Amino acid sequence: MPNTDTSIDLDEIFAPIRQELDAVEREYMRHVQSRVELIPEIGRYIQQGGGKRIRPALLLMASRLSSYKGDSAILYASVVEFIHTATLVHDDIVDNANLRRGQMAVHSRWGNDITVLLGDYLYIKSMGLALTQDSLDVIRLLCDVTLRMIEGELYQLTKTGDVEISEEEHFEIIRRKTAYLFGGCSQIGGMLGGVSEEQAEALREYGFNLGVAFQLVDDLLDYTASKSTLGKPIGSDLREGKVTLPVIYLLQRDGDNADSLVRNVVETGEITPERWKKLKQLLTEHRAIESAYDKAIEHAKWVAKEIGINLELPNFEIQPPGPCSYQPHRHFVVTWRGDLRPCCNLYHPYHYVFQGKKKFAPETTMGNLLREDFNTIWNKPEYISFREVNMTGIGIPEVCEDCLFARGL
Repeated sequence: MPNTDTSIDLDEIFAPIRQELDAVEREYMRHVQSRVELIPEIGRYIQQGGGKRIRPALLLMASRLSSYKGDSAILYASVVEFIHTATLVHDDIVDNANLRRGQMAVHSRWGNDITVLLGDYLYIKSMGLALTQDSLDVIRLLCDVTLRMIEGELYQLTKTGDVEISEEEHFEIIRRKTAYLFGGCSQIGGMLGGVSEEQAEALREYGFNLGVAFQLVDDLLDYTASKSTLGKPIGSDLREGKVTLPVIYLLQRDGDNADSLVRNVVETGEITPERWKKLKQLLTEHRAIESAYDKAIEHAKWVAKEIGINLELPNFEIQPPGPCSYQPHRHFVVTWRGDLRPCCNLYHPYHYVFQGKKKFAPETTMGNLLREDFNTIWNKPEYISFREVNMTGIGIPEVCEDCLFARGL
């Protein structure tokens, strides 16, 4: 069974934007203040429940990558968190889910009437905040994304309890409910930085595929994680009538044995420990979880490829280039942490033997795109010197002395 453990250190990943994320939290609480005391009370309750804050983080990181330095990124990050929160409180009512992030869902504590109105309030509040920035392009994008999310909720309702749902129908739900907002977040970050339309579209595709991969893994957790990790009872999706990708694959491969079991859970909304054990056994035997995980990996690999967005680099005319086949005078690598490195062989340090001697190629970072803009890094004296040696082909940069590729071997 694949390792679907999501205990990634988000604090470490978000460290470069920690101050901005803290500012988003403050902005969130500032804008749920109201003379109606119930609104800030519920707002505090939701905030105390935690959450990964991936969507605002994605917007903030994309704005950093695009060299944006203003305050609008914090406000827009708050806007997308308002939109996301609104969908969650409404979603919990639709699903009749009693827990959210390890605590009582809002509707379980305050009732459906109040929760519906609170969700409406958050939607309207988000658009009101966006209007203060006077960017019609961003507002249109946010409206489009929100509309698609609501359509996704409605479409999912039409498929709830449908054990014959197809893989494509399930992906349509994922695209609308999750992926479009992820894509919108990264696109807005680029728009703030004034990137080209091509680059903004690349950022959107990056976020979109990240959202698909995120949701696929999140669906897997219903069958692989503990209740404490999920913050809700395991098997909740199936009991709520949501047939996700692992079960779709299982029904395709062993409908005779799995169909009655899945139908019983979906129709009754309950599953005994014995039936849960049987379902897990079938999922394992037919590699349904592995296949769903592989599908998530496909999208994650696309994300990794898309992160190499084609930034406009200085056009060097010096010829011929040095012997290195990676041509680091005009190429570079960006790691998931935002580190900019001259080539992929300087991504990780490694050892090798050359002419009977042990050599060491060190890890080399020229800067971090989450802390500095690209032009600042590109024009650092040490980076300029590095490129000049590679371009002229005279000598080898010091950090590349022990690299076989730099020697043209």
